[in-house]
Amino acid sequence: MADAWQTFPVQFQGGLITNISPVQLGLQSPGAATTLRNFEPSVEGGYKKVLGYTKYDSNALTGSGVIRGVFLFGSDVLASRGTHLYKSAGSGWTQITDSSSFSSTGITLGGSGKVRFAKFNFNGTEKVLITDGNGKPFLYDGSTFSQLTSLGTDFSGCNNVIIFNTHVVFVNGTKLLYSAPLDLTFTSASGAGTIDFTDTITDVIEFREQLIIFSKSKIKRVSGGFTGNFVLESVSDDMGCIAEDTAKEVAGDVIFLGPDGLRTLGGTERIGDFNLALISRNIQREVTKFTDTFTNYTSLVIRGKSQYRIFAYQSAIPPASSSGLLATQTDNGFSWAELRGFKVHVAHSEYKSITDNEVIYFANDDGYVYKMESGFTFDTASINASYVGPDLSITDPRIRKTLYKANLYIKSDDSVLLKYGSVAAQYGSSIYSQASSSFDFNVLFDYSEQSTNTVQPDLITLTGKSPFQNQFSFPLIGSGFTATIQVSANNAQPSFSLDSIMFDYTNHDRR
Repeated sequence: MADAWQTFPVQFQGGLITNISPVQLGLQSPGAATTLRNFEPSVEGGYKKVLGYTKYDSNALTGSGVIRGVFLFGSDVLASRGTHLYKSAGSGWTQITDSSSFSSTGITLGGSGKVRFAKFNFNGTEKVLITDGNGKPFLYDGSTFSQLTSLGTDFSGCNNVIIFNTHVVFVNGTKLLYSAPLDLTFTSASGAGTIDFTDTITDVIEFREQLIIFSKSKIKRVSGGFTGNFVLESVSDDMGCIAEDTAKEVAGDVIFLGPDGLRTLGGTERIGDFNLALISRNIQREVTKFTDTFTNYTSLVIRGKSQYRIFAYQSAIPPASSSGLLATQTDNGFSWAELRGFKVHVAHSEYKSITDNEVIYFANDDGYVYKMESGFTFDTASINASYVGPDLSITDPRIRKTLYKANLYIKSDDSVLLKYGSVAAQYGSSIYSQASSSFDFNVLFDYSEQSTNTVQPDLITLTGKSPFQNQFSFPLIGSGFTATIQVSANNAQPSFSLDSIMFDYTNHDRR
């Protein structure tokens, strides 16, 4: 019968897709999104409300201006602001530069660009090398800070450093300056040398025992080490990385910002063979706006989520309006979303060996260092997350449907379940209301048209009775030829994931 109830399931997957029309998207990928902001495609399926960030140290770095670099060294976070470098274990910043405590009296950082770091351990003591883009590099071992003044004039102005196959490699304009193996010696007699890339180097990254070197228009690689007859090979002579700090390894690929969007540098089974692929095609409009609007970027990897995040920084834009993009590697390729509320000038992520936990730090111009993936707020501010799906024709866009009921399935944040599940017996059911999430749900008919012929349903606010509630069943009122799902959450409540939804509906007349 035409008016018999039927069920239409939608699984939330596919991420943000804006390069095809919402109607086509509804037919091809009903669980994808036309708006996905501060919801991240999850490796476990669905769209998860992003986690927030908290201050790593409640104290701000002294001085003024933007924080130029942030890094983890041992149990301390290093951060640079102005002409100084500081360290903190989380309860106050200690100045390292120009300090008799670190044998650095009179030694300060120069310039105003980004400060970059690289850890190495050639003799059993871990140390960190530091570049400021102005003078010669610096060395810090946890107790002493010094500048490598004995290096030649070619080392003045180094703006990046990387450790590659027992060599220290400094980047200075068009040149790679590499050390002798397992040593900070830079004489040719010891095995050190220089490679002139001819173009200004924008980024370098180690990938599968190869050093990948980017300029804005070229990509080359060095295989093995620099000892013996190393080979500098061309990967691409007409495609490069247009911005510093955007090349990162993610789940066996390297993502970088190219002139046409975000690309991967993927190795095949044949050693040394590469395949270049544009992965941001699904959100090309957003990426084009992103690159046309901004010039200062940084990126990071969240390894536990197989996720790449890129942020644009502009000092005049407040945190709430600051932009970013994220890509999660799923079984079906990369799925995308937009970020708002992260003002990131510099960032660093790695696994902290002491706890084996992944840590992500970032900073901007307010003087604080923040810890990402921490808490359910943006440093006490609410997280504003929104999802808008495609126009669902529910089998046929020319047949009117009436929706009667929805069954929405979500997944609670694991950290909430761990935290509150173990104390439920002690504190009783009242603890659940403190941990549950609320969000707004709506369905708009016929491409969200506001007309006398289309009555749009009222907004529904859904609140979990406990952090364990994973299903919401509620009635719907309204009819139309297409239906668009909207979910929004603007609060400081725990994260949750949109998993799937099922509509009970009936078919009526054909248009």
